Amino acid sequence: MQETGVTRAQLVRSSAAVVAGGLLAACGAGESTPTTSARPVTLQIDNNWVSPVDRLSIMQAWVERVKRVYPNIKAELTDLAANPTTRAAAFASNTYGELFMGDLTVQPSQNATIYQELDPTLKAIKFDTNSIYDIPVLTHYGGKRYGTLIQLNSWVWVYNKTMFKFNGVPEPTAKWTWNDHLDAAKRMAKPADNKWGMQVVGDNPFQWFWQAGAEYVAKDIKTSTFTTKDCVNVLQWLIDIAQKFHVGPTFSENKSQAPKFVNGVMATDQLSAPGHPLSTQINNQFEWDVMPTPKHPTSGKPAPMLVTGGPMLVTKKAMQHDNLREAVQVLAEFYNKEIQQLYNDGSRNPTSLPALKSVANSVDALKPPPSNLKVVVDQIATGRQLDVLLPGAGVQQFRNAVWTHLYAALDGKLSAEQAALNMKRDCDRVLSDATATIPDPR
Repeated sequence: MQETGVTRAQLVRSSAAVVAGGLLAACGAGESTPTTSARPVTLQIDNNWVSPVDRLSIMQAWVERVKRVYPNIKAELTDLAANPTTRAAAFASNTYGELFMGDLTVQPSQNATIYQELDPTLKAIKFDTNSIYDIPVLTHYGGKRYGTLIQLNSWVWVYNKTMFKFNGVPEPTAKWTWNDHLDAAKRMAKPADNKWGMQVVGDNPFQWFWQAGAEYVAKDIKTSTFTTKDCVNVLQWLIDIAQKFHVGPTFSENKSQAPKFVNGVMATDQLSAPGHPLSTQINNQFEWDVMPTPKHPTSGKPAPMLVTGGPMLVTKKAMQHDNLREAVQVLAEFYNKEIQQLYNDGSRNPTSLPALKSVANSVDALKPPPSNLKVVVDQIATGRQLDVLLPGAGVQQFRNAVWTHLYAALDGKLSAEQAALNMKRDCDRVLSDATATIPDPR
């Protein structure tokens, strides 16, 4: 989840009136049958989807829906959850609200004393939690639910069909391995023209290690293992893509040339939740599709990609203010089809899937073009989450440590062995010290 530079002074505040006492229909999320209550209630929703505007517009649409469904509760949308600075200030000053949007660094395991268990209230309003996708490490702690998934990132490989056809390269198949991917990239990359076969600079290099069977954190999560032979081999593979074969841009080339899949210069790339919003961005410049994930040629391991996201958590303030039921009812309205369809109707690009399963898997959501969109939702079940390996605030610092030395190696400044040593040194520091800070190299 990207952090933003939004400050408290840029508070995004949207008010809505809502009536207490609504019930979700027994059929589950997507429809509601509200009842009325005269009791006025005020709720504060601390949001980190303040940028880009496509994400913020979904949150605003949610609040507007709440206004129509429950006219006696005043809901306020703030940006107190926008970034680490605003979050820390909100917790320190006790100004956070009844609903607080988390991410990889804000989850129930960090401070369960702040958050409110939801299962009894969700059951009382007949909300079917099986109707929505979930990443338990983000929404649960100690076997109890404290929130529901707002953001769902399913990362997949996409490919430029037009570029494949122009270069006479057969399109990817489910039988592809890393070697096939590299061979295709060699035939399409033209660095002098800013045309590339694949992208290896990105937020998520970790799936390369998973697919190779190269676990980079010890089972006790106390030390990293980047210096093992398997991990070094993965690093060498990535370095060769950028340096030896030069079919993918280096870190410096990414910064100076900014090659983007949507601009038609990248044959294959890893994107989060591509779908009709991506087609809108491409605007018929070229044909594209989702490709099956290439497998490691020898590991025999599955080919998981990253699946992660962010929850909306309910805080204990809801109970303290005697509005827990109303807070959960408002949260449940987020999963009405009216709101969930905004994720993939093509009118905005939140780079996230709808959490409501019936919408994410609907005919409208998966209708071509492109033809392989079902890969995006199917791989939710087979993907892996970073936070399973490293919960809490250290996630971002761990990633910063990996990025710093990987990107230097992709620029030819470090060997695979030296990058591995540096990663281990800095990642071990993060794993042993929760306050360790590693600058973001991006």
